[in-house]
Amino acid sequence: GLGVAAGLVALATYGRPTGRAGAWTGVLATGALATVAAQIAAPGTAYVFAWCLLAAGVGAAVTAMATRRDYASLAVLGLIAAASVAWIGSLAHVLFLGLDILAILAIPVWLAALSLWPLAHTEEGAPPARLVGPVLLAVGLAVLVAVRINDPYDARHPEATYVAYHLDQDTGQAFRISALAETAWTGGVLTQDGGQGARREHFAFPRPHLAARATPVATPAPAISLSRQSDGAYLLRAVPPAGAREMSVQLRSDAVWSLERVEGLPVGKTAQAGTWGRINWEAQPGGFTAMIRPTGPGALEVRYVATTDGWPAGATPLPARPAAEMPFDTSDSTFVSGSRRFTW
Repeated sequence: GLGVAAGLVALATYGRPTGRAGAWTGVLATGALATVAAQIAAPGTAYVFAWCLLAAGVGAAVTAMATRRDYASLAVLGLIAAASVAWIGSLAHVLFLGLDILAILAIPVWLAALSLWPLAHTEEGAPPARLVGPVLLAVGLAVLVAVRINDPYDARHPEATYVAYHLDQDTGQAFRISALAETAWTGGVLTQDGGQGARREHFAFPRPHLAARATPVATPAPAISLSRQSDGAYLLRAVPPAGAREMSVQLRSDAVWSLERVEGLPVGKTAQAGTWGRINWEAQPGGFTAMIRPTGPGALEVRYVATTDGWPAGATPLPARPAAEMPFDTSDSTFVSGSRRFTW
């Protein structure tokens, strides 16, 4: 739908001869409007639009809105565009990583157009001006194909991979999981114990992933208990297994309850019946205590995930990684999960 709409807009705009100077003026006008709007609505972001507009404006002033067609004018426009696009690229990288709004990724492309427009806009006449646009499009297509076909990863810029060992203590089953790019190496890790990778979801991991059955290795479970206090509250104590550096505890009850304190510090959060809450605990082998106060009788479900650095000693060790691949985040760790149920 967006492609058809863009085509209709392009047809209405360029269905008749359009001069480079007039078209570029319109593009710069959109930059001016966006800069003013950003300065009003989000001043902290306005400099991004303003600097790109300033760079393009300098190029327009020096080349009389790109009507000068000599080599010097093309060189000036090319240098300004190169510097502007390089700066936009650094901002775009952060934007790609930090936001999950797909439509906002169009902004860097539009900002780049402020400076690139006079170079990409074809114009009737003798070379070189008439050939700049087609040549740029051809080079861009060649780069796109090259990136798609060639492997971009090497030992200096390795590909991120994620594998882990997961023991589900509720079922006694173990899994090898892969949660990022699928490579020949991660595929070999999944099938080391004879299992086959299949799509799976589990509360121990935030996203769906590939998992293959693995040989279970005995791993200690965390110590979790719930005791009634004299004032009617309940004290939840959770101690991670030895060696674990992180433990996540998820809580859900069929009655409304409040989390009053964690390790003696006030929290004051109320949880509705049937909704999950979570406490993450890191770098303290002694675990934590949480004071819970229910509003009535019911049951408390507790799910835990304990993370230990490294592969379990009794499991088939990981094969050596290729030089062009690297572990990411908590990759190569051991996860132990399970659940408890208490009533009050």
